[in-house]
Amino acid sequence: MAASGLRLVVLIAGLALYAAALFAPAIAFEPNARSNPKRYECEYATREDVFCTAFRFGRKGANASCWPIYRPGETYVDRAKILDYCQGWDVPVARTATGAWALLTGIVSIDFGMFAWFANLLIPLGLLLSACRKHRAAVIVLVCSVALGLQSFALHDAPYDVPELMAGNRNVVDHLGLGFYLWIGSLVAFTAYCFLKIRKSAPVEGSRPAR
Repeated sequence: MAASGLRLVVLIAGLALYAAALFAPAIAFEPNARSNPKRYECEYATREDVFCTAFRFGRKGANASCWPIYRPGETYVDRAKILDYCQGWDVPVARTATGAWALLTGIVSIDFGMFAWFANLLIPLGLLLSACRKHRAAVIVLVCSVALGLQSFALHDAPYDVPELMAGNRNVVDHLGLGFYLWIGSLVAFTAYCFLKIRKSAPVEGSRPAR
């Protein structure tokens, strides 16, 4: 009963670590002007040959309407206010990505030789093998998931815009964050869970082997 309880605790710990990793910062990028939250709102609006009839001023869901100046004498609506709000729009800003962002977009990293994302696919495969009493195979699969996950230490950059994977459109990684280590911890916990299942299925002296 004690061994069964330990296995359950390890499994729950793995699930909890994985869930926590999704919400924690997983990757911290070096400061970059593209990461400035005002960039897309202000880059076009602050041009001298453009005027705005509406502007967001950081409000989510608000509309902005900025157009080229076609007639002499046309000016911005609240131009001074826009310029005051947009000060520093091109200043480099550090950015972090959560584990959820890495999970949703990480598959594109195969285009530049990173396969760590596939560790996520090995988790359900390993647990399924364990549930089917293929405990040794499950451990091998999950050890491979840990090895794949550790390849993240070689991550140098990541796409700023997922559809655009050119080298000039990537953010340089500064360091891996808490979310990454929680994720690795979950992979180790799942591996430990399947290893404990091997011990459970090992034949006891004088008894028939477990099937």
